[in-house]
Amino acid sequence: MPHPDPDDEWLQGCTEEGHPLCGVRRDQAHDGSRRPHQAVHVLVQDNQGRFLLQKRSSGKKISPGLWDTSVGGHVGAGESQEEAVLRELEEELGITWVMPVRLYEYLWVCPIEKEHVTTFHLIWEGDVRYPEEEIQEVRFWSLGEIRETRETFGTTTPIFTLNFLHELDRFLEWKEKREEFPMDPSQTEKNLYEAFVGEAKACLRLLGYAEQADKEELPHLANLFRAISAAERVHALKHLRLLKIVEDTQTNLENSFEREISITENIYPEMIRVAGEEKNRAAQISFSHARDSEEFHAILYKKALDHMMEDREVSYHICGVCGYVIDDDPPETCPVCNAKKEMFFQVS
Repeated sequence: MPHPDPDDEWLQGCTEEGHPLCGVRRDQAHDGSRRPHQAVHVLVQDNQGRFLLQKRSSGKKISPGLWDTSVGGHVGAGESQEEAVLRELEEELGITWVMPVRLYEYLWVCPIEKEHVTTFHLIWEGDVRYPEEEIQEVRFWSLGEIRETRETFGTTTPIFTLNFLHELDRFLEWKEKREEFPMDPSQTEKNLYEAFVGEAKACLRLLGYAEQADKEELPHLANLFRAISAAERVHALKHLRLLKIVEDTQTNLENSFEREISITENIYPEMIRVAGEEKNRAAQISFSHARDSEEFHAILYKKALDHMMEDREVSYHICGVCGYVIDDDPPETCPVCNAKKEMFFQVS
């Protein structure tokens, strides 16, 4: 079967500010007319702060044989930046099951194209796999090595792509302006995050223990587990506040919406597939229920964003079997797991 012509690929067109428009063919995006389209970059660093760079194939039309940003690619028509990042990470470096952190956006203009770039960041110490027909080599470079090479060769014998050098300068400027740089945490910040995760897990685990104690008709022990669970919740929230992960409500809604979409489309499908291959039917059902429920969670977040400033009282009903949530009276049967109306509980 012949391979599809990459010039026939449709990219996500946009305004210069990045707002989506209709699709643009790849050949039209690169014909010098500078039709704006969306792109994503990922700067990958290790724990020593070195940058993972890829050496472009000598067969590339643009900047052949030069060292480039860790990951870079176009956003396909109808694709989100997050979806594009996950796809490009897997295609170019074989990295899966991680979601890089979004940093900033900018407009990149060169003689043949105009891209609205969204840059992400990832700390990575694992293995990488790259397509040898697209990439000659990948390796980590220290900032000092990049600067020395840049000064030695200058523009007469280019070693790095202009796009990467621009990206690096922008990244360093962005990092310098931030008083707290979350991708370069202190040991205490790392400890805070580990403590937050541990306390949050303990909070939920103890609630599970309390339910089991109730089933065994041991109410005094169930109350103990619930009391310690509440204490772990206090600890987790204190650590979370110190990490300053919680932002303003609109940003929290936007982040929550994006995470639900990413989990639904990129994380749970793979979990469901693996559970099916391993014939673990119970896990497959659990993952499927969670995935389908997350879709409804995303809808609720979107609705909340659209009506954020409206002063209205809403009562939510949650299915106790699968986690489906509705901002109305509970249905006769859950649309996700078919549980009866009696299995719903209310949060208001």
